[in-house]
Amino acid sequence: MSGEVTDIPDPGVDELQQRPPEIWAPDAIPVEIVGTTRVLQAPNRTWACQAISLSTNACHVVGDEPNRSVVTIVGDADWRIHTNRNAAGKRWPANVPVVLTHQQPIYASAAGTATLTVIAEYHGD
Repeated sequence: MSGEVTDIPDPGVDELQQRPPEIWAPDAIPVEIVGTTRVLQAPNRTWACQAISLSTNACHVVGDEPNRSVVTIVGDADWRIHTNRNAAGKRWPANVPVVLTHQQPIYASAAGTATLTVIAEYHGD
């Protein structure tokens, strides 16, 4: 039948992208799942790692990043995680990673000095 597309099992991105955008674009495909289906999470595309020196004043750790899928933060001393620069923050122990899966900004401070290791992973372009 003309216009009908039959997928091979587990088509790769290359196979899918050979089609016109109206066929493979996520916002253009009406989907109705009947029964069970297998869902695979694609790996993140990029990552970044940085060390941030903390003091008693809250500093900006990561920004509002829509493409960030996860950020892992570890401090070499006890530190505080804040939702904004003026919030009181919550104490987080040294050498215990915190893994966050939101895109909102994160701020941090320490009782004295500390260094945070920040590893952010990004999906999409």
